[in-house]
Amino acid sequence: MPASSSVLSPPLSKWRPSAALQQFYAYAIWLQRLGVEELRPRPGRIRTAARMAFIAAVGAATMAALHIEGALGPVTLWVALYASPARLTATEGLRLIVTYAVVLICSVFLAGLLIEAPWLLLPFLALATALLTYQLNARRLSGAWFNVMVGFLDTFYLCVFDPQGFGWLVAYTFSGCAVAVVVLVAFDMALWPDPAEPKLLASVANALARQSERLTAVAHAYLEPVAETSLPDPTVMSLLPVQLPVYQRASRELGDPQRRTVLLAALTRTERLHIEIERLLAIAHVDVPRDVRARLRPEIEAAVQTIAWALRHQADQAAAGLPASNDATYEPYAAALRTSFAALQAREDVVLRHLPIEVAAMANVAAFDQGLRRIGERLLNHPLGYVYGLTASNDTIAAPGSSCGADPVLIRYSAKLAIAATLAYAVAVASQHAELGVTVWTALIAGLQTYGATLRKMVLRIVGGVIGGMLTLLVMAVVSPNFESLGPYLAAFFVVLFAAAYVGLSSGRLAYAGQQAGVSFVVAYFALAPNADFYAPLWRVWGIFLGLVIVSAVFLLVSPDYAGASLTPRLASILQRAVELIHPTADLTVQQVQAIEMEVTLHLTEILTIAEDSRLEGRRTGLDPDQIIEAAGTLRRIVHRLSSIAIARLSRPQMTLPSDLEAARAPYEAILRDHLQSWLHILQEGSDPQSQTFAVARQAAKDLDAALRAFEHRFATSPARLAETLPTADRTLVLSEMDAYRRLGVLVGELDHHLMHIPVAVGDAHR
Repeated sequence: MPASSSVLSPPLSKWRPSAALQQFYAYAIWLQRLGVEELRPRPGRIRTAARMAFIAAVGAATMAALHIEGALGPVTLWVALYASPARLTATEGLRLIVTYAVVLICSVFLAGLLIEAPWLLLPFLALATALLTYQLNARRLSGAWFNVMVGFLDTFYLCVFDPQGFGWLVAYTFSGCAVAVVVLVAFDMALWPDPAEPKLLASVANALARQSERLTAVAHAYLEPVAETSLPDPTVMSLLPVQLPVYQRASRELGDPQRRTVLLAALTRTERLHIEIERLLAIAHVDVPRDVRARLRPEIEAAVQTIAWALRHQADQAAAGLPASNDATYEPYAAALRTSFAALQAREDVVLRHLPIEVAAMANVAAFDQGLRRIGERLLNHPLGYVYGLTASNDTIAAPGSSCGADPVLIRYSAKLAIAATLAYAVAVASQHAELGVTVWTALIAGLQTYGATLRKMVLRIVGGVIGGMLTLLVMAVVSPNFESLGPYLAAFFVVLFAAAYVGLSSGRLAYAGQQAGVSFVVAYFALAPNADFYAPLWRVWGIFLGLVIVSAVFLLVSPDYAGASLTPRLASILQRAVELIHPTADLTVQQVQAIEMEVTLHLTEILTIAEDSRLEGRRTGLDPDQIIEAAGTLRRIVHRLSSIAIARLSRPQMTLPSDLEAARAPYEAILRDHLQSWLHILQEGSDPQSQTFAVARQAAKDLDAALRAFEHRFATSPARLAETLPTADRTLVLSEMDAYRRLGVLVGELDHHLMHIPVAVGDAHR
């Protein structure tokens, strides 16, 4: 026996977990961090989830008290609560009710005709779904508006199973939808209003405060003499995917384009700060000797404290409602940042010049200090929400890309949804169970237009549908046999929908599961009455699952959309606008320049959304979302500087520069225009951005710098003549252009770097 033990012990002592087991453990740790990060309480999250659940429960109870049959009313209310783009006003609510009435009346007449010619029914349903989908999305109507199409198509399903009395069922459908709209208007406008801008600013303030604390913790662990202080864990997800829907809602509620741009600037800066701090954390994780950082500790600590001070001030700005961006009280913070970084640079020069230092340690400290400078000098040099040179009117700006022509992306999406809805209808009718009409609803509700991450989003929806069905059966088993009053059913609705809403307020990594769980529960358990019949809810749960599977299969197999294909047209559009602003044409007006700025703002909002979709897709899409965020912020600043130059020139059309000074200025603009035009050509042709080589980018930067120096030299060598030929205001304008050119050279270099690093190799995946 001992001999046998001695033989077996070496292999046992060398046992190691298999690669598959290690991967599963790593995935479990990632999932745990994801859950902690996504489900942690955020400002207003519990209140918003409680509001959504309470309104949905009150609406369902009202419909039950009025003896309105059918689940489409409660479903319309729930979908509107999580998908409405803005608060529902009384005028908008009246328009919505009238639209429901007209569409449902038309559906009754059409169903009565087509039931006599079933061979026309499926083609008609496909065509009607495609046309309605295109019109609703082209007009940017979502939430309760989207359920207009659901009610229209449901009429044709009801007609099949009850050709004589389906008109009454359609009347119930209209009544439920009308009550849902009235309840939502009452709560949005009077009973429990929930404007989006304060929620967004509270989220930004909380994010800035947390970033201040996180930066301090990272720097403290980095500067410790020995690696005993643990560094913070990397964050699984930023707040951007949670904040973007709130921003989009706030932008629709606000009538001031200037305010929308200020909010977007604050949102973009918050995300860029998040990226930079996470980069500092990655630098701090490198295991190198700590002697250099110890010698620079006082200066680094002073810089970090100044940055944290500025971040807390900006958090206070957001919490106070984000006042005007020209707030003069921010100047002390900017001056303190400049002073601290000057001291850090001076000390760094001394240390690196006089000490024999290991290259790796020196490079690590230089990278950390450079990261601090990027935060301080590029992101915190102005108050939160600062937009360079922007003055906007209250005119409504058209959505980007809107034109009289058809949108091929939207046509493709409408066709895919039509295929999914028609297949769902055919499967449901073939089953010969009336409860499976929810299959068509699910295909329409779940088949939302998204960019990228199609598989993950559909998996989340299927998981949410299964969870919603299980919760339905649980409530049926516990509540239905034991209670007959209205209170317990209201409580059951509130508890389940509160949990669904809380998860639905996460980022795209979990939100779809929570939203679909709520839809599934409302669809499967819509009758607030004692009912122990499990068969009807089971059929409805099965119908939800079928609908999710059908729409997932169609969207994955029929021309799937990915983030990369949606990103490049928007980048190209912004670059096109930048090129147009470099040398304004004679017919360009100040109002048109402001309209361009607003159009760019809308494009940037979409770019940020697509960047988050690319995070969900992972690196397999070949995109680096961090570089996309950086490129978006850089493009915004380039366009705003160019627009400020254009507006200044248009405001003084009588200004004429001396010919030699004009000849000195022209090369800079020509080089800048040609360089941006080359990027535009690459993006429009669909080429790899890395085809723009680093050597070409560096040469463009050198040429811009040389042209600017020549322009400055020409201006400085003839001050007396310029004083005679140019008024003071014109000389000031030229000097301000020089300052803008100097900053544009830096921004173009940043843009080159970000665009060339957006593509990544598939093997570099780390998410």
